[in-house]
Amino acid sequence: MNESSLVYETIADFSGGMDHSKAISDMSPQASTLLKNVEVRQGRHIGSRAGHKLYTNTTIREHNLNQALEGFYEYNYGGSKIFIIPCNGRVYTYDPTTGAYTDTGRTYTKGNLNHFVEHASTVVMYNGVDAPQSYNGTTWTTLSSAPVATMSEAFMGNLFWNDVSDPSKVTFSEYRNGASYPATYFRDVSESKFDAMRAIRKVNDAVGGLGFSRRESWTLIGRTHNDFAFYPLASGVGCVAHETLQISDGIPIWLDVKGFYTIGPNNMPVRFKQMDSIFIDVDYSRITKAWARILDPGPNKSKQYVCGITLGTGASSNNYLFVYDFDVGCWRIDTGLPCDVLAVGLDSNGRDVLYGLGIDGKIYQLYTGTSDNGNAIDTSWISYPFYFRQQLGERGASFKKQLTGFDIFYRSKYASTLQLIVTADTHGQVASHGPTGSILGYHAQTLSAEPAMPAQYSIDTAKSTTHFLRTKYLDIAKVDVNVTGNYFQLRMDCNDGEQDWEVFKIIARAKPIGIRALPEIVT
Repeated sequence: MNESSLVYETIADFSGGMDHSKAISDMSPQASTLLKNVEVRQGRHIGSRAGHKLYTNTTIREHNLNQALEGFYEYNYGGSKIFIIPCNGRVYTYDPTTGAYTDTGRTYTKGNLNHFVEHASTVVMYNGVDAPQSYNGTTWTTLSSAPVATMSEAFMGNLFWNDVSDPSKVTFSEYRNGASYPATYFRDVSESKFDAMRAIRKVNDAVGGLGFSRRESWTLIGRTHNDFAFYPLASGVGCVAHETLQISDGIPIWLDVKGFYTIGPNNMPVRFKQMDSIFIDVDYSRITKAWARILDPGPNKSKQYVCGITLGTGASSNNYLFVYDFDVGCWRIDTGLPCDVLAVGLDSNGRDVLYGLGIDGKIYQLYTGTSDNGNAIDTSWISYPFYFRQQLGERGASFKKQLTGFDIFYRSKYASTLQLIVTADTHGQVASHGPTGSILGYHAQTLSAEPAMPAQYSIDTAKSTTHFLRTKYLDIAKVDVNVTGNYFQLRMDCNDGEQDWEVFKIIARAKPIGIRALPEIVT
């Protein structure tokens, strides 16, 4: 087989759910193994997906103006569910049962990001400037002896800041007794291999980072190339008085000017080149916050490692939500978020639910606890990363390929368009296909209306006027692209209110560069 021959990757038997699951038994043999975490539903196709949904219609208003919500935390203990929301210098609670906001009378210094940490039946709110506040679901208590510090990085979950007296040290704090502010914990930022718990490591050129844990979330966001990235080496060792610092099931992730990294098995940085095309256009100076969570979708399903980045304005085009699948080593990305602040809560079944605060002053649900089949991130844009593993095996990720296009098998009741984004990357050299020429360039693919129904397939007239498709005819949309890279990603906008189209199979085609491809598959 010569170098100019095509190789193919078939994406079939899938749905829009971004579920972090094991392999699906009825998935087509030709389906990419990178799609193991895409949940298959009965129809085996992509349908309409609304994305985020509004959780409450109410807002906080002062002087007849909607107020910008500056924080969000769900207190969920003993059956009580209350949202704590800092807003315009005052702390409010929101009761989802009554839909009412209540001014607690607590105040804080505006312009300082508040952080929350759970401790037993209480939650503590602190921003590094004001006295920390403890809440038990009914009453608030001001904790004493809180140090005033410069919180140069944003940190969620436990409390973290640089010690202003000695920049080479990092200050941690925890509320072990739940009543007062105890001693702080200091550890040098050291390269000594004798440190059993090396929680923070200096990473050259790091401009941001994320750390994961089951019920806490560490977030480090900086504005320069000299900030710290989270780096746990052990858990339950040392730091006897600091129970909340431990990480037993987490990973560190950070961004720098060269790409997107985590720590490999030998404690060396590992770069995820698949993410280069996502973050290449991020303006790091505008990042205001980030968060990370490990979500548990339920029985017999793998965990979802979910994190998000907010660029400050809250506009849907400026925020990022992404999910990492450890089983197959790929990401799912969505940029259609309306939210500036994100939080994790629990649904009525005790499953994790993602919430967000919109710039319109309303609360949105991004993770509903359900999907087409099971639990899934509910987003309108869905992503399919691939590197022609079906024919090239694991080595396919190591060689360049020229992506020439896609064949999309679909049916559509009406003539419409399908919004696509195609990206590729090779060691940080990112290319894309789209009329705008940008990294996330959009391509509007025309979908033809279904043909007239033959007489022998006549069905009830009432049914034919519904939004459901009338026939079983498939059409093929051919999308021609010309991008070169190691990894590729096809993203589709599934926010179609009438659900007037369905996609059943996508075949990507490419020319290998510098390798002899395996025999072509028959499609």
